[in-house]
Parts: sequence; C-alpha cells; structure tokens
Amino acid sequence: MALDDQQHPVIAYYDATNAQLKIAGFTDQWFAYAMPKKDSTSDVGRYVKMTQVNGNPVIAFLAMEKGAAGKTRSRVVVGKANKPMPSASTDWAFEDAAVDENGPCQAAFCDANQACVKSTGSCTPTVTGCTPADCGTGNACITVTGKATCTAIVSKDAITAFPNVLGDYVSLAVNPKGGLGIAVYDRVHGNLIGVSNQSGKWVATILDGETGVRPNATDTGDDGIAASVTITANGDWHVVYVNGITERVQYLLWPGGAGAPLAPEIVDDGYDSGKPYPDGKHIVGDDATLQVDAGGVVTVAYQDSTTGKLRVATGAPASGGAHKWAAKTVDQPNRFGGFFPRFVSGGPQITNFYRQTDKATTDIIGDVAFVTP
Repeated sequence: MALDDQQHPVIAYYDATNAQLKIAGFTDQWFAYAMPKKDSTSDVGRYVKMTQVNGNPVIAFLAMEKGAAGKTRSRVVVGKANKPMPSASTDWAFEDAAVDENGPCQAAFCDANQACVKSTGSCTPTVTGCTPADCGTGNACITVTGKATCTAIVSKDAITAFPNVLGDYVSLAVNPKGGLGIAVYDRVHGNLIGVSNQSGKWVATILDGETGVRPNATDTGDDGIAASVTITANGDWHVVYVNGITERVQYLLWPGGAGAPLAPEIVDDGYDSGKPYPDGKHIVGDDATLQVDAGGVVTVAYQDSTTGKLRVATGAPASGGAHKWAAKTVDQPNRFGGFFPRFVSGGPQITNFYRQTDKATTDIIGDVAFVTP
C-alpha cells in the first residue's frame, strides 16, 4: 500500500482464486480492478510489493506462465503507474526485471494431454499401453526410452509451500543513488538474487548460494528464503534472508549494490546463546524485515515459528563492515505471534499479526499488535 498526496490509499494485492494481480484505491469511494493476464493459466501477482517514485506507485511481483519445451517461465515484473492514483490497468507500464525460461514444469501450465514429469521437470505427452492402464495415484503413462512407462508426476492438486521458480519473496526498495533494487529467492537454484536497474538496465546478481559461472558453478547452499532488502542513502544494500539448509537467519551487506557482497553474517541460528532451547533448535526467520538507522545499526524483525514469538535482532557496526549481533524474544503472553512484522515509521515500534485461542470456548481470534522491543 502507498498513500497519494491527499492521503488516499492505493493497494496492490494478489487474488489467489483467479491467480491475478489486482489494484484497489480510494478517492471519494473505493474502486478495484484486475490486471490483464497473458492467458487463463498464467499466475500473476504473488509477493507483490509497492513503493513510490516521484509520487507515483511502483510495484514488483512474480509472474509465472507456460514456457517453451514444457518448462515454466517465471518473471520478476516491475509496474510503474503514470499518476499518483492509477484508476485503470492502462495507467500502468510493465517491464521484466529478471526472467527464467527453464523452470521446472507446473501441472497447471501443462496441456490437457500432458503431465508434469518429476524426473525431467517438463510437461510431457501422455500415452497408452501401461500396466496398470491408469498407473495409479501420482503417476502417468509416459514414453520412456521408447516404451510406455508409469512415471511419477506432479499432480494438479499438489500442495506447494512456495513456487519452484525464480522470483519468490519479492522485496522492493528505492535506491537513493538512482533506480530500484529488488531482492528475490531463486528456489530452483537455491540462490539469493539482487536485481538492480541503477545502470539504466536490469541486471541480476547472485548474492549468495552459488559461486562461479554456469555450467561449472559451485552450489554453496540454499539461500534467499524470506528475502528483504533496504537500501541506505549511500547506495549500500542491506539484505536479510534465511538459509534453508541450516535454518539460520542471515544478513548480507552489498556495498553500493555493485561488485561482490561481503560475507554473510549469522543473525540468529535458532539456538539460545549457542545452546539448544529445551525443545531443541527453533525454526526462525519467517517474514523477516529490517531497517538501518543513521548510525548504521541494523535491526531485524522476524518470527520464531517454533514458539510463535516475535524475535528482534540488532546488529551494531563492527570492524571490516561486519556487525555484532544480539537477538531477543518479544513476549506477547498467550498469543502465537510474530507473523508479518513491520517497523512503524522507522522507529522502535513494530506491528505483527497474532492468533489467540480461548481455551474455554476453543474460539480462535486474530489481530494486529503494536509492540516496542
């Protein structure tokens, strides 16, 4: 959401039922409209974020669609409005900031006579001649080395936590030195990606998770889940994200948004000052967000998903551009909280969503709480 100069809200959001990006706004009354899609199977608008440039809204989001050779095409798309309160889809201009043409297939993008084959990651024609004829649940009859073979597939009703594409967890920031900065997670390769147009064209850079040049690159981990970026006045990128293998919250400084980033720092490893909690290692880092003050102190807010607690970590500047980190839990008694934390106007106060259960009636309520760590 953003506000125009009259304090009217304009909101970008994802319509999950129709897999479509929508915009809503308010002047003297509310209005809403859907952005056009490439075709009926396209999935457009996940992870949408909004900022403003020269008073006009700018958004970034994930778009997925049928690609070539049975693959999935994923795009990180930037949309720029031509006025403060865009009232129709024609008030927007769109451009691709990053594109992957070779993502694994998704069943929704396969044709009626095709199946999404797990082993190849491609939509593949189905055939007859298998035994049993229907191949059973989770399989389809596919030609393999010239023979009809029952093969494992991704079904159309399969549940996925997040899409296996380039462009998960879009985070958008204005670069005070010019242009925009976007941090995203490339789930296919397990990489944290920074995308910038400061040079006048969009350039994607692997910030963590892979070194070297493909096809001889070295995989260094699964990095970039819950990516969030802030760009300070000097053009430095500050990025917080989760390492999906170690389940650690990590911070990365990319000086000037160019060249090589500094080594990742561990913000929270899921332990209590290096020791396991009574119930073991905690899963931390969901919904991470961060802010940087004038003195260079980095503050990160995120959820401890194991206990449903809001966690806040502070990184004080140390030598060599590194930080000294200290993390604590913000207790909210009888609430399972820490969801979607956001800093209020750059200050110490943080909002977060929580759930609370009335044990007598078993009623569950949800609300937003303002807390000060």
